[in-house]
Amino acid sequence: MSLWRKFMTTVKKAFTELLKNWKLALLLFVTLIVGQFAIQYMPTAFPKLYLILGTLAILGVLLLVRFKEPAKLARNTVIILVLFGGVNSLTLPVSFDMDEPVHMMASMQLADGRLTWSDNGTAFDKASTVYSDVAGLAVPGKRINLYSEKFRSIKNQPTNYADFTAQKPVNPAYIPSALGIVLGRLISPHFFVAFYLGRLFNLLTFALFVFFAIKISKKYKLAIVLMSMLPFTLWVTAGYNYDSFYYGLTLLLIAQLTNFFSKETLISKKSMLWYALTCAALVFVKAPVMLLIIVPLFLPATHFVSERIKRWSIFVTAAFAFLGALWIGQKSILKLFGHAATQVATTAGVEKVSRVQYYLQHPKNGLALILRSLWDIPANTFNSLIEPHQWITHGSGGAYLINIVIMTLAMLFVSAHLAFKVTKKMKLVLSVILFLIAGAIIYAISGDSRVFHVGDLNVGGVQGRYYYFILAFLPLLIAEPVKKLFNTQALEKKLYKVSSQEMLVKMLLFMTFLNTVIGIYTYL
Repeated sequence: MSLWRKFMTTVKKAFTELLKNWKLALLLFVTLIVGQFAIQYMPTAFPKLYLILGTLAILGVLLLVRFKEPAKLARNTVIILVLFGGVNSLTLPVSFDMDEPVHMMASMQLADGRLTWSDNGTAFDKASTVYSDVAGLAVPGKRINLYSEKFRSIKNQPTNYADFTAQKPVNPAYIPSALGIVLGRLISPHFFVAFYLGRLFNLLTFALFVFFAIKISKKYKLAIVLMSMLPFTLWVTAGYNYDSFYYGLTLLLIAQLTNFFSKETLISKKSMLWYALTCAALVFVKAPVMLLIIVPLFLPATHFVSERIKRWSIFVTAAFAFLGALWIGQKSILKLFGHAATQVATTAGVEKVSRVQYYLQHPKNGLALILRSLWDIPANTFNSLIEPHQWITHGSGGAYLINIVIMTLAMLFVSAHLAFKVTKKMKLVLSVILFLIAGAIIYAISGDSRVFHVGDLNVGGVQGRYYYFILAFLPLLIAEPVKKLFNTQALEKKLYKVSSQEMLVKMLLFMTFLNTVIGIYTYL
């Protein structure tokens, strides 16, 4: 068959797929236009550029996704993430992603070939004319986006590092965004091209992690699809935030770990190395989550190729844990070489001491603080799930209610689908480790003087998105209660049918697009 005939066959198949899903197409197009009325107290608007982007994304998804082909689940998921997430990247205002100025600063320094960086915004503002020009556009109540002519007119200019001091090793998680910036500089003299390519490369990195996680997973594929399309994931990964690595690595980790649990993959030297490497990479983005590296060590010897491999796994775990500790302790290591360490702020009336020293001196206060913060986990996570948009004046109660309904149904659906069991002992081990990680994250956030001072009664600023690792394990942990609640024998058989998977993907697709539409209008 000639290349032209193959091309025409592919095109014909794509349009056939579009026609088959005309009802879904109609729903998405109607949502694109009337979704703005779900946002209260906002004037009617028809932003042509954003509507064109939304239309192209809809057409791309419906032409390329093969809903009735389960073997293409990974491919289908990536297409949805890239196209709808791409719209998020292009419509999200500048600096509206979490801590985007700092993440963008790091990416720009790495794009300049710097292997050390500084998060001193004032110093970088003086060194980089581009960064200064973008920061200068920030006016309260006015958003910088593709409609901002001044932003689009900013030209790329070299950064003057003559008087710029940078001591911290650059985080490898910034490499994708830095590559996007480099490419943008090569193809256009205008900075906005480099800026948006930096965002898109970050999104593509997350999508690639998801692709490999689904491909690797034997029994947890649908759970990974659900976790990749949680409302906040495509908004956080749409910017420069390195949580794209955190979310992606977590899904890659759980794909491997559930293979171990289900004995679909006996743990060998190679599989343990890959798992340990995945866990170790988390040290760059959410260091406490690396503790999951020890989970396979609690599995019985029957889950390993041999007893010798289990003993060898202990060595591998210790080796990668040591490497992770070196990265975590880099501040102390740098201090040994004469670099100053940062200090933690304190509340008024509290003597200036380190957090560890304070907690040792006031154990009751420390325990009470941790317990209060742990009680915040469900509420913070719930809020992040239903309200994925950051820094908005007007939200959408209707859209957030739809998020709750779809996520609840999808979670029950996926949990009932699980075709393997985890022993009570392993669930207990996993729960304890997740609890310890949550506590470690709370402690780590307490080192941020913007949200916590030694002596405070609670650690503020611990957002629900930080607990993504708990959400990723949730279907596994609630599977048995869900199966007892429903007629799972009949349900599991249905879940393996093409129509059931198709329904799940379409539900998640609609939820994802609805939140994209809300963002299109509320971020204008």
